[in-house]
Amino acid sequence: MAQDSESGGFLAYYENAHRDPLNRWMHHAAHSLALIGIVILFYKPWLGVILALLAFPISWTGHYLFEKNTPAFFEPPSRRTVGASAAKKIQVALGGVVWSAVCLWRACHRALHTTDAGPTEGDRE
Repeated sequence: MAQDSESGGFLAYYENAHRDPLNRWMHHAAHSLALIGIVILFYKPWLGVILALLAFPISWTGHYLFEKNTPAFFEPPSRRTVGASAAKKIQVALGGVVWSAVCLWRACHRALHTTDAGPTEGDRE
């Protein structure tokens, strides 16, 4: 993910790697599933783990089917150590959840600031 420093940060890198709308929606669904799994983890550990882990193949499928690229999860880290590899995979997974949250925030912000109403009384003068 050397690109993230060159292209404006991790979110810009993530946006660039997820251009296809179907892939984006698959990722948002997968990230939501992972978050639900993490919450359920405290009540039913096995179900929580299964739901959280199901998010990965859903996301990967979106890359292979729609983007025709390799997920960042599989890119080698800059340093070839077990710790660096694990840290990168955690960054990609958590970064994806943050990206989905940012996309949701943007959509809500746009919806709240878009008005389809006609002119008001003051505009008709």
